[in-house]
Amino acid sequence: MFALKQGKTFVNKQLVLHNRGFSSTPVAGSILDYLKFYKKKKPELPKERATEDVIEDVEQHKEIEDIHKVKIIGRRDPRQFDKKLILKNLNGFTGDSWIPKKSLYTITIEKEAETTKEEVGKLYPSVVSKLLGEIQSQTLKEGDAHTELNNLAQRFNILKQVQRTFGIYISDLQLTALSNFDLIQKYLLEELNPQKIPVDEIVPDRINWNPVEFEGTNISIGKYVFESQKSRKLKKLLRKANKLERNSLEDAQQNNDTQTTTA
Repeated sequence: MFALKQGKTFVNKQLVLHNRGFSSTPVAGSILDYLKFYKKKKPELPKERATEDVIEDVEQHKEIEDIHKVKIIGRRDPRQFDKKLILKNLNGFTGDSWIPKKSLYTITIEKEAETTKEEVGKLYPSVVSKLLGEIQSQTLKEGDAHTELNNLAQRFNILKQVQRTFGIYISDLQLTALSNFDLIQKYLLEELNPQKIPVDEIVPDRINWNPVEFEGTNISIGKYVFESQKSRKLKKLLRKANKLERNSLEDAQQNNDTQTTTA
């Protein structure tokens, strides 16, 4: 009886060991199991609007709200956002612009508006003319407003003083175009006009884009020409050139024959 019981226990142990051999590694889910049960959420999209409404918002220069923000994964470098650390790393260096935040033009026109109680839109032409006249009298000893500033170093110094006085940036393209004080005054009156709509580079298709701004001595704005049109035009010009060449050779040959016969 004892031997039978002992044998039964031995068999049970063997079965347990045998079963444990098949379950020695615990079951764990993999990335494939995650993808199998993961349901992708549909992104929340803004409601569709009529094209006419969008065009109207753009024409009225309304701000475009961006509801989708890019999520930056990972830790940000504190050297990029910590103001104290940035100032410490600058070690006293300052990169302030040479154009003042509040220009002489702004200060003058504010005083004029406070004194005369008139709108800035009515005052700014006279203020521009007065301040620009002072610059002209200091820098241009001879000539008038229509005198061409052919000395590039002189023109650069004048336009630098204009930018500092009126607190505006003048692009490189305009630096080459503003060649006398008359053109400078017209440019300032256009740029400093309070009713001028500010340019927004984010506006799609640049509805306020003016092609004339990009025209110059070596720049022209025209219609797009397809490659096939260019090819046809080139072939036509080549045929015309070949015909003229043949005609000139024939004329030269005839002249030679005439001279030979006369001789």
